[in-house]
Amino acid sequence: MTEGQKAFRKNLLAKVHQHPFCKEAKGLDTWNHFLQNGYGVDSSAKLSIGELLNLVEVMNSKSEPRISGTRESDIGYASSKQIYVIDTLWKDKARDKSDLALRKFIKRTIKSMPLHLSNLSKIDASRVITALKRI
Repeated sequence: MTEGQKAFRKNLLAKVHQHPFCKEAKGLDTWNHFLQNGYGVDSSAKLSIGELLNLVEVMNSKSEPRISGTRESDIGYASSKQIYVIDTLWKDKARDKSDLALRKFIKRTIKSMPLHLSNLSKIDASRVITALKRI
């Protein structure tokens, strides 16, 4: 972290601790719970610059808590782009281009057979794409 970043972070921490929201939350002994639930830390000193910026936005009621390095889209089912890539790679590389053959290939790859490609998790879809690229 550069000196400028350190100074900026220190300024953000001061802004957070001087904010009326923080003062009230500390007065009610809920500040640590707020940080734990929103950011997964027990002290604002452990937050990155991006998380501190987000915290200021949250305290000003302009945003929702966002933990650095995570996105809502990381959780859940395969994206339409992943499904498209799987389908395209399968049609390009497979001898038997049927849907059943693709599902059997997926079963061998991830050890479960989805009813539809849209039922794959993001992680499983990534594994299938990697396996298809190796064919």
